[in-house]
Amino acid sequence: MQMLVSRQESDVGPVQDFISGAVVTGQQTTQSHASIDCLPSLEVAQFDFVIQGVVSSITTSSTPQADILQQGNTQFLARKRVYLNGETILTQKSMVQVMPNQLVTGAHARPTPLPMLNSLADRIAYKAALARLPESNLIAGQKVINRLQPEIDAKIDANLADVNSLIHQQVWIRLKSWNVMPDYKATFSSQERLFWDYRLGTQPLAWATPTQETQPTLPSSSVFVPDVTVRLHESLFESVASRRQLGGKTVSLNELREATDRLLLLLAEEVPAELPGLPLAITFTFDTHQPLRAEARENQLLLYLRGTFQAGTLPKTETQEIRLQITGELTEQTFTIKTSDITVRELQADGTLATPGITQTAIAAQIRTNLQPIEIKRELRLHEQLKQTLAIRLSEVQSDKGWMNLQFTANQAAPGPVENRIPSPKPTLPEAPLITPQFPPN
Repeated sequence: MQMLVSRQESDVGPVQDFISGAVVTGQQTTQSHASIDCLPSLEVAQFDFVIQGVVSSITTSSTPQADILQQGNTQFLARKRVYLNGETILTQKSMVQVMPNQLVTGAHARPTPLPMLNSLADRIAYKAALARLPESNLIAGQKVINRLQPEIDAKIDANLADVNSLIHQQVWIRLKSWNVMPDYKATFSSQERLFWDYRLGTQPLAWATPTQETQPTLPSSSVFVPDVTVRLHESLFESVASRRQLGGKTVSLNELREATDRLLLLLAEEVPAELPGLPLAITFTFDTHQPLRAEARENQLLLYLRGTFQAGTLPKTETQEIRLQITGELTEQTFTIKTSDITVRELQADGTLATPGITQTAIAAQIRTNLQPIEIKRELRLHEQLKQTLAIRLSEVQSDKGWMNLQFTANQAAPGPVENRIPSPKPTLPEAPLITPQFPPN
């Protein structure tokens, strides 16, 4: 998240204002850095967008009596709270704190009929400007708050509204149309991480409690901590099969192969050569009881498909159970998914599985021929913007005790240099604000 959000910006613009009877002109530069700050919460995941920086200005305030030259450096710290309820992203109004520091660098009074008095008039104007510095700081700080607060709110709210719309269209509408909308949605956060918990059904799963997960961790150099972890429970397969009403549906082996090819076109590094079609149409009808289930154990995934086969116009077989032993292998560039073993066994009347016979062995051989390894790129590029690239890379795949764990690391190229037309010191954040937002009474 830090890599996705973190960025530095520099904006230069003119100053044109009218303050306390003076016409103010000049130039100002706003330098800012954005990041996020995760907040511990067991109720709903939340974090703050943190924007900190400095507004540097060189101005001239002109009145009928004198021109006052000033240089200002106003440090600011803005925080905008974001809530993640598992379905939409919600925000609060930003809060901006500032620490203004205005300096009077010169004063030029209007010329008098007596030239010898001009220098004295300049000194009087200079001292008068110094006396008004507290008021100048107050005005400068409030000006920064009035400008930055709506800008920050508008920019972040617009971006998150686009994200909400994209998630709604690409995720929730599709899941609802597929009848696999989660029944349970929960989020929580620690000082370091954000957590999402989605379930088909509300049955609790044997997993770490939120209290354990939200405790801060202190990773050492010898302990690998992934940037993103995705945990999938083996019951997901059976739940999806039930929601999609897989029981009783009939598919052909050719259709299964075409579906695999479509998946390869979307995800695979390389699509295998096209295989010849089967000489005889073979169909598989899923059983109404446990048509699909899975077991995740010892770094492998076991898929069980239960149903009957039919070749052409020949009679259907008895109920068979297909066991696919699926393993994964990480190479430098790809993640390869292989079906390392296939067994087909007939379900007997007493519920036990018979030893594979000639028919079952032939079916297993035919399925093995049609299941090709799938090679998926390990690295997915998320976005390219502002001379920086963020990519997420699959670093480890684990499978055991009913859970499949996918671990990812994020990588980002160094951002390009930020152009600063007016040099300004690196901002030091105020420990306590001198000026806070002013809200009208209710």
